[in-house]
Amino acid sequence: MSTLRSVVKNSAALAAGRIATKALSLVFLGYVTREMGEAGFGRFSMAMALVGFVEVIPGYVARPFIIRFVARERERSGRFLSGVLTTNIVLTLLLCAGLFGAVPFFGYPADVELAIHLLAASLLFSSVTNSYHAVFAGFERMELISIADVANTVLTIALGIGAIAAGGGVVALCGAYALARVATFFLARHWARGLLVDRRFEWPDRDLIRTLLTGSWPFFITTMFVIFYNRADIVMLSWMRGPVDTELAVGRYNAAYKLMEALGLVTSAFVMAVYPVMARRFVHGGAGVLDAFRPSFRALVAFTLPVAVGTSLLAHDLMALLFGDAFAVAGAALVVLIWGQVLDSVNPLAAVALRAVEREGELAKITLVGAAINVGLNLYLIPRHSYMGAAAATLASFAVVWAWSVVSLRRALGPLRVGVDAARGVFAAGAMGIAVWFARPYGLVAAIATGVVVYVPAAIAVGLIRRADLALIRKSA
Repeated sequence: MSTLRSVVKNSAALAAGRIATKALSLVFLGYVTREMGEAGFGRFSMAMALVGFVEVIPGYVARPFIIRFVARERERSGRFLSGVLTTNIVLTLLLCAGLFGAVPFFGYPADVELAIHLLAASLLFSSVTNSYHAVFAGFERMELISIADVANTVLTIALGIGAIAAGGGVVALCGAYALARVATFFLARHWARGLLVDRRFEWPDRDLIRTLLTGSWPFFITTMFVIFYNRADIVMLSWMRGPVDTELAVGRYNAAYKLMEALGLVTSAFVMAVYPVMARRFVHGGAGVLDAFRPSFRALVAFTLPVAVGTSLLAHDLMALLFGDAFAVAGAALVVLIWGQVLDSVNPLAAVALRAVEREGELAKITLVGAAINVGLNLYLIPRHSYMGAAAATLASFAVVWAWSVVSLRRALGPLRVGVDAARGVFAAGAMGIAVWFARPYGLVAAIATGVVVYVPAAIAVGLIRRADLALIRKSA
C-alpha cells in the first residue's frame, strides 16, 4: 500500500470512529443538559474538567514518544511498553493521591467532590489504555483506536442514561464514565497483546529508564504545557468569580467547547495518521517530512475553514438545537472557539513535524509560551468577561503557537509554501459563507446543504481540493 493510501485509510478509520463517538456524545450531552439543567451540567463539567486536566498527564505525556519508537522498532515494542506502563502507573498513582488530597481545598459542592473521587479512581485504567492506543498508532492500526473509542462511548451513554433515569445526579453520571473506562481498558489490553512481538513483562532496567528520561522528557514538557492552554480555561472558570454565576459559566463554556472539539477530533485523527509516516521519512532526511507536511496542511485547510465559517454563522442555532434554548447564549463563545479550533487543527500538524525532525526541545518552548499566554489572559479576562474571556484567551494562545511553529519549521525544513493553499481556502470558504448567510432563513438543514453544494465546486475550482485527492479517497474507501 502506498504511503498516501496508508495515511488516508488510517485517518479515515480514526475520523470515522471519532465522528461516531462525538455525534453520540453530543446527543447524550444534549439529553444531560435538559435533564440536569444549566447548574447541574455546570457541576458535572467542573468534575470532568478537573479530572480531565490531570488525566492528560499520565495518559499522553509519553504517547508521541511511544508512537515514534513503535513505528521505527516494532520488534522491541513489547519490552519497551512494559517499562513505559510501569512508570505510567507510578505517575498515575502519585497524581491520584495528590488529587484526593487537594480536592477539599477547592471549595466544590459535596457531590462534585465525590464525583471527582470516582473519576480519579478510574485514571489508572484510562492512562494505560492511552498507552495501548499509542501502540495501535505505531503499528498503524488506527481502526482499533476507533473501535475502542466507540465501545467506550456507547457503554458510557448506556450507563449514564440508566443512572439519570434512576434518579442519580452528578455522582451517578460520573460513576458511569468511570465504569466505562475500566471496561475499555480490558478491551484495549487484549488487542495490544495480539500486536506486540515480545510480550514478556520486565521491570524497566537502567538503560530503559535512561531512554525514557532522555527521549520522552521533551514530550512530557510539551504535553504539560498543552494541557494548560487546552484545559486550564474550564478549571480556572470553576475557581474564579466573574460577571456570570460560576456554575452557569462553566456549563455554557463546556457546552460550546464540546461542540468545538467535534472539529478537533476529526483533524487530530488525520494528524495522528500522518505522524508515523513523517517519523519514518525523516530517517532519509527532512525533504520527506516536508513532502508530507504540505499536502497535509492543504487537507486540513480544506476541511476546517468551511466548518469554521458555517459554525460561526449558525452558532446560536446549533447550541440551542443540541443543548436546549437556555444554551443559545453560549453561541457567542462558540464563534470565538471555532476559530481557535482551526488553529488548533494545524498546530498539531506543525508539532508532529517538529517531533519527526527531532526538534522536541523547541516545541516545548513554543508550548510553554502558549501556556503562559493562555493562563495570563485567563487571569485577566475571566473576572471581567467570564466564559467569553476564556474563549478569547484560547484563541490568542493558539495563534501565538501557530506563528512560532511556522518560524521553527522554516528553520528546520526550509520554505513551507503553504500561504497559497491558505488563500485558496479563504476564498472557497468565503464563497460558501455568503451562500449560507442567504440560506439561513430557510433553516439549519437548508443552510448546511447549501454550504456543501457551493463549497465543494469552489474548492475544486481554486485548486484546494484536487481530483487526484478525490480519486485516492475513493480507492482507499
